[in-house]
Amino acid sequence: MRAAFRTLIAKTWRQLNHEMPIPLYRPLPDFSKTDAWRAWLADPDVPDELRARLGLYVHVPYCLQECSFCYLERRLVDGTVGVWLQSLIDEADALAPILEGTPFRTVYLGGGTPGALTPAQLETLLGTLADRFDLGDVAEWSLESDLPSLTAPKLEAMKRHGVTRLSVGLQNLDEDALAANKRLVGFDVNAKLALLESHRFDRLNLDVIVGIPGSNLANVEHTVRTAIQLRPTRISLYTFNPYEGYAFDFTDEAATDRFVRERAEQIELARRLVGEAGLPDHDNLQLHETMTAHAPLVGLGPSANNRLPLHCYFKNPTTQQYLRDPNAVIGRRIASIDEELECFLFNCLVRNRPADLRLARRLFGWKPSAVYAFCAERLGDAITLGDGVIGRTPGDDVAFGELLLERFDLGREQQATVTFPPELEGVPEDRLAEVMIGY
Repeated sequence: MRAAFRTLIAKTWRQLNHEMPIPLYRPLPDFSKTDAWRAWLADPDVPDELRARLGLYVHVPYCLQECSFCYLERRLVDGTVGVWLQSLIDEADALAPILEGTPFRTVYLGGGTPGALTPAQLETLLGTLADRFDLGDVAEWSLESDLPSLTAPKLEAMKRHGVTRLSVGLQNLDEDALAANKRLVGFDVNAKLALLESHRFDRLNLDVIVGIPGSNLANVEHTVRTAIQLRPTRISLYTFNPYEGYAFDFTDEAATDRFVRERAEQIELARRLVGEAGLPDHDNLQLHETMTAHAPLVGLGPSANNRLPLHCYFKNPTTQQYLRDPNAVIGRRIASIDEELECFLFNCLVRNRPADLRLARRLFGWKPSAVYAFCAERLGDAITLGDGVIGRTPGDDVAFGELLLERFDLGREQQATVTFPPELEGVPEDRLAEVMIGY
């Protein structure tokens, strides 16, 4: 059995996908968030280039519905919202004195569905962030919502507090497809779309997911064409992968064949339509910079990741535990500059993003030739060198992911920590990879 291949399947089944540090996180009982950030800010070896790209991520776990295809950290809006909000304010209060005078470049409110909060809760949350942190020169302030959650008072609150980029999950506009995936139906879609038109943000991202139960070429085309009519700056296309907890019978060959075929047809159609619309490929700035510029990240709220390059990575507890003890983090301390370099390369390459050799030299002190030699020794002709960056040779994503797990030290650590799900034993592993990863 190929250990790396099975690890890749197991990670995807649990919807960890390719997130590099998270599978390596361990409980840190003696760890202090405030001490960690204080040490990072005081460290003269942390380049100013990193300090200039500091991002703030806030996780809002609440949703008006729990979509059956969603694997993210979320829960239905309930009586715990007030406790969560106060815990997050307390967390911000603890970090604010340490980060005083440190400007943030990006702000991102994700979830869950931040747009599911009431206007008053949004006012409190957004006002807290603006009061506690230096957000005067933020290059991009993003907030996620779904279509049913949108109201004029909420959109006005977002604008008033400086949100510049709104990301809205359309997913699929067909009511039958929505209902099949436990999304809200029965609302006035045209009225919600009109709100997006009347309250335009500098940047508008619209999410569309293909391959979910009930989706087909006709309703995917309708959803994408409707999205294009809203003149967004980006349409983000996602493919559905059956995951842990989702009722999918991998042993039903006819069903899996149909699923793989229809998903491929739908993503091909959606990509063609988006391409024909000539939309620029604007990823959200925070994701782009954490992945390509190795940017640091302050994370508030359940499951929020904190990135302190050259020091550590840590993640807040999931919602249930966060409501009891928001300081019970899990994480990973960085032992050496070489380990940090591997984190940088792994994160770039696993997402098929260029690894900038000049940046690596500035951050880690490695000559470009040495970084390339490091990669080439491990990955061979699976990588390319051009214009100061290392990239991936076009090919199979599954095979490349397997190669990274086999050849990088961090990958070998992951193989020792991710167990293969017993529910999937006996199913041909190539078929599992095709259904869950390959598309």
